[in-house]
Amino acid sequence: MAINSGPRPRAQRWARAIYDAYPTLHGIRYASSMLANQPLVALFERASHSIPTQPSFNRALSDPLLGDAIANAALKCNYKIV
Repeated sequence: MAINSGPRPRAQRWARAIYDAYPTLHGIRYASSMLANQPLVALFERASHSIPTQPSFNRALSDPLLGDAIANAALKCNYKIV
C-alpha cells in the first residue's frame, strides 16, 4: 500500500528495479491511489509495439458528441468538469 499511496520517488525506485529485474516485462499493473485502488496499468516504453500508431477514434474534447462520455468518465473518477 505504501508504494501506490506514498511518495512518488519510492514508487519510481520500485518501478526501475522491476524494469531492470524483468527485461521482458512490458508494464506494471497497480492499484490506483486516485481511483479507490482500482487496477490500472503503466506500460514501459518496451511495450510501444503494442500501441497502434493511429487512433481508431479521434475527436476534439470540445466535440458535443463526447459530452456524455466525458461526463460519465468524470463522474466515475470523481472529477469535476470545468
